Amino acid sequence: MFKFDPKKILQHWEYILIFAVFIFLLIVFYNLFFTPNYYSAKEPVQFDIKRGEAFSSVAERLFEKGIIPNETNFRIAAFISTLGLNLNSLEGYLFAEDYVVYEHSPAEELLSIFYKALNEFFVDSLEQRTRQIGFTRHEILTLASIIKGETNLEAEMPIISGVYHNRLRIGMRLQADPTIQYILPKGWRRLLYKDLQIDSPYNTYKYSGLPPGPINNPGAKAILAALYPEDNKYLYFVADGKGGHKFGKTLKEHNQNVRDFRNRFKRRK
Repeated sequence: MFKFDPKKILQHWEYILIFAVFIFLLIVFYNLFFTPNYYSAKEPVQFDIKRGEAFSSVAERLFEKGIIPNETNFRIAAFISTLGLNLNSLEGYLFAEDYVVYEHSPAEELLSIFYKALNEFFVDSLEQRTRQIGFTRHEILTLASIIKGETNLEAEMPIISGVYHNRLRIGMRLQADPTIQYILPKGWRRLLYKDLQIDSPYNTYKYSGLPPGPINNPGAKAILAALYPEDNKYLYFVADGKGGHKFGKTLKEHNQNVRDFRNRFKRRK
């Protein structure tokens, strides 16, 4: 006999409501960050900015006139320019550490705090070291982000840095998996062979040297590792299945390490 239970009906609608909210937030997120932000009309439009007009007012009027399709994206892009950076992204320039900030701090203030912390970290001795080893700060941040993408083990960072410095020195491609992960449209996942064929300047399997810019915000340890690599002869490394890596000086040694890893993986399965 069927019994009507209002509690179960309520729980059912609660699940539907949660799912609906999730879909709504997903749509909002997509519209904010994955829609173009350029003027697409066929005819030009005259737009006058008043002397002393606030940036928020300019952004709002641009959106109202249909000149920009996304006011939030436009605001984010202009945060970058107010920091004096000629970049397409703040990736790598927001220093990763713990901060204490007010709950309702404006986004401009927070980005300024993060970028200021990076500048304070790069003291004169680190700037001098950067020039000494023939890099720019942007290149060091880029290399540090790859190192961070490879490992969370701080003890391994200088070793991996040594590998990449060795490869750069002899003109060998970095072949860094994290740079491929960075360009995947749906985010990080297990890489496939076809992923290595993606035509992108961030594909370090396809193009030599460093990619155009950082792929994450690396933090102090990875930056220091990029600046002070371990003096080693390694050119290869592979996961050891225990959270770390095994390093090799020759391709023969590396291939053996790869076979060992695959055998351990098969035994676990």
